[in-house]
Formats: sequence, structure tokens, C-alpha cells
Amino acid sequence: MSEFKRDLDAYLPGLRIPKDGARSLEQIIAYNDANPVEGLKYQQGELIAAQAVDLSDPATAATYEADKAAGLASNQALIDTILNNGTLDDLTDDFDVIVVPSGNALVGIADRAGYPVLTVPAGYGTGNAGRNPIGVTFVGAAFSEDTLLAAGYAFEQATNVRLAPSFTNPSMWRCVPGSVFFSPHHCHPGDLLASE
Repeated sequence: MSEFKRDLDAYLPGLRIPKDGARSLEQIIAYNDANPVEGLKYQQGELIAAQAVDLSDPATAATYEADKAAGLASNQALIDTILNNGTLDDLTDDFDVIVVPSGNALVGIADRAGYPVLTVPAGYGTGNAGRNPIGVTFVGAAFSEDTLLAAGYAFEQATNVRLAPSFTNPSMWRCVPGSVFFSPHHCHPGDLLASE
């Protein structure tokens, strides 16, 4: 969160956006305030908190850098401890990857550690969850992308649950001629032209 304002304010001016488009976090906050129905549903409190962070202040920047280094080391140590099964000196019981359900807190920890993370389909929701995909996430050690990709591929081949995107959201495919879900009577004339 500390670097959000700095990075967003550096990124936005380089975009090809309309003249009245936001070019800073401050302008996004102002837009949300002026258009509460459209804008205030997007975590306005977090945006305001990010706007208050001034990394050009030496004390704030020093605190940020120290926190970032400590967080990185802590997150890496946690993942490494799990992968080495808590026995740093015994390599015979180490794990190649950690497998967790998508959305597990360990995924964020691995991201903050800078370690590779791969999510693959594991099934699909039912009932209130609709047909949304449900994934399983593989977490690997530093620089273990090859091992992680191999594990994810092996899982996909063994489970064979991946379905086409049209299955998870058929409404997006209703105006695509040739789609199983093609329903031209539900399409506007422009929808059909765009899909042909």
C-alpha cells in the first residue's frame, strides 16, 4: 500500500486516456467523491489512506524500506520452513511444492516473498457459486518455476477438469455464431456485427 500512490501517479500519465481521464490517485479520489454511485464502491477508504503516504519524506521512506525488507525476509522464511518440513538440515523430507486452495492466505505470503505461484483449475462451483472456476494453487521455492510448472501440468493432466471459458460464463458467448450458447434473439444488432 505504501508505494501505491507513487507507482500509480507514475503510471497513469503515460496512458493514452481521454483528456478528462484521471492522471493521479488524487484525481481518482476526487472523481469517486463527485460520482458516489459509480465510484465509492471501489475501496475509497484505501485510496485515501494511500494518498496520505508520502514516500518523498525521508523518515517515511526509511520506515517503508525497513518494513519491506523485514516483510520479505519473514515471508520467505515461512515458505522455506514449510518446504523444508521444518527440518532445515534434513533434505530427505523436503517438499517440492505446497498445494493450497485458491484464496488461501499462503498465496499472499508467497507473493510477498517473491516466490512463484501457479493456479490451475480444480473444479467448478454449483448453486450460488454458479459455474465459476475453483482453483488449486501451487507454491514453490525461489527460482523453482520449472518444478512448479511441472507439478501444475501433472495435476491438470491427472484431473482433466478444465473447461472452455464459454462454460463458466455462457452469456459472454451468446452472440458468437458457432458457439454452443449462440442465442441471436438475445443479441443487439451491434453485438452480432462485432462477433462476425
